Amino acid sequence: MKKNLLKLKLKIMISGKNFLMTQNHLLFLVMALISISLLRCKSPSMNVASETEAVRARSKAVTAAESAMNIPEIMKYWAKDAISQPAGMPQMKGTEAIKKLYQQMYDDTTMKLKEFTSSSSNSSNITVAQSGDIAYDYGTNRFVFATSKGDMIDMGKYLLVWKKIDGDWYVQAISFTSDAAAPAPLNAGK
Repeated sequence: MKKNLLKLKLKIMISGKNFLMTQNHLLFLVMALISISLLRCKSPSMNVASETEAVRARSKAVTAAESAMNIPEIMKYWAKDAISQPAGMPQMKGTEAIKKLYQQMYDDTTMKLKEFTSSSSNSSNITVAQSGDIAYDYGTNRFVFATSKGDMIDMGKYLLVWKKIDGDWYVQAISFTSDAAAPAPLNAGK
């Protein structure tokens, strides 16, 4: 009886014909179906190094546009539903709100942005997720503002999240803060 249980046979009706299937045949069929399913679920291979370079190139381009104060060019690198968390201000969501932030920074007459640099243009702090659709970067930035009291400097840091959308990397979120409570005179240490 035990011998018969080990050699269990299943009767399967296909197209009106009876077929006998041994336990080994059934196991083979199940394993084949699982293998096919797993192969179909496998994501395409992703080259982390090339994706990191792609993020670095986009980061360099958006930083150049920011340094040139070219808002239309800057906005090409932002996701439509992006979030910005600027220092001392409420969170902003969407490209229209972020565009207004840039306009405010560039048009301010009491503290006119004169110069901007960021370590993001040559960052070694870019990490791309194994999924290949999200990355982050962190580093430092430097703002120089022209004021009635002379040039002021504001050093700070940022955390930037990139998202791959339709094959290109876009800024999905950024948070940036100052290292000091307020900008200091540029030539204070001289």
